[in-house]
Amino acid sequence: MAFRKKIDIILNFNPDIMVVSECEEFSKFNDELIKDYPNRCWIGDNKSKGIGILAKSTYKLQLHKYYNAEFKYIIPIKVKGQYEFILFGIWAMNDKKTAKINT
Repeated sequence: MAFRKKIDIILNFNPDIMVVSECEEFSKFNDELIKDYPNRCWIGDNKSKGIGILAKSTYKLQLHKYYNAEFKYIIPIKVKGQYEFILFGIWAMNDKKTAKINT
């Protein structure tokens, strides 16, 4: 099931920042659902599945300068707000296309 159809469950916890794996591109969301999360970053191969990071207006998100697309779903995000820190959004998936076999 699409994340946008389950977002209400997470919003009940009133998170300041969300890291969501298997997340659709934000253009597929009803803007009313994510209006409290204006700061967003999304990375994915297709518009149906990627990793989404959403933050309330009290936090600013910026893709870290050392982001490396070779590490497909390991997303370093520079977060600025009351505190500044680096957040790693990670989607630990079993990607058969890029799996490496050690022999």
